[in-house]
Amino acid sequence: MLTVHDYKVACPAYLMLRNGKPCMACVDGRYSRCAIHRCHKGNLAASTVYAIEAWYSRKSGSYDAVSAFLCPSRFIGDILQQSGIDESRIIYHPNCVDPEAYQPSYEGAYALFTGRLSHEKGIATLLEAVKGTGIPLKIAGTGPLLESLADQVAKSGLKDITFEGHCTGERLAALYRGAAVVVVPSEWFENAPMVILEAFAYGKPVIAARIGGIPEMIEEGQTGRLFLPGHALELRYALGNLWNRPDELQRMGRNARSAIETRFSEKRRVASLITIYERLRNPPRYAVIRRNAAHSSGLNVVAG
Repeated sequence: MLTVHDYKVACPAYLMLRNGKPCMACVDGRYSRCAIHRCHKGNLAASTVYAIEAWYSRKSGSYDAVSAFLCPSRFIGDILQQSGIDESRIIYHPNCVDPEAYQPSYEGAYALFTGRLSHEKGIATLLEAVKGTGIPLKIAGTGPLLESLADQVAKSGLKDITFEGHCTGERLAALYRGAAVVVVPSEWFENAPMVILEAFAYGKPVIAARIGGIPEMIEEGQTGRLFLPGHALELRYALGNLWNRPDELQRMGRNARSAIETRFSEKRRVASLITIYERLRNPPRYAVIRRNAAHSSGLNVVAG
């Protein structure tokens, strides 16, 4: 059994990105495209190695021994099916958090982004969206774009935007609790981002890009809002519309917390996992009954 956290089965470079844009070129198994387009860090040699590895895994039947692929999103399950994995081996099994480990807060004073500061996370789109709105934004995380983004913000005089750096533990928890809304502006095929579940657990609605597995997690108008990835104006509208309606933010935050306690609870996931294990451990048995030789040398196969 394999839990599918990335796109390795369908993409030699794991991320389904080409030149920073979502890409599905290798889903059909023609992995040479990974080398042609230098999808891994723009390096031909490394991309070729990744393409060969993916080709060998498919040709040698490396995944044939996997009894089930546990997929945190239906989106990644669909990608597996398109790449040749039989639907019967694909099981939707969403991520979860323990509600009791999070103390919700239904009020806040700023928008929050937490994650890697890289192009595919859509952080540049978020900065463009909040520019001139006066909405305070806290950015928790680090990455290759940190220096350039901080410089851009400083030169633009955007005093409402602050970079919090790498945050974990209580410091990150405090940032969540103090936020009015969490923004996930990703521009790649996110599988099932834990940041959304953590935001929900803290009672925060989420404004997120409509891409990958994200739309499965957010109920439009109930636990958050969705916008077209990469579209700063649409994000600006969604964020501004909610920011001026604190009662709506709180209502969605309570719905978000309720979603964690029901759809995405740890107890529910554990119960589901036990059921899956039981099913895999005790597959339908088949008894082979030989017919009387006088009648036939054929076989009857009867489900046991």
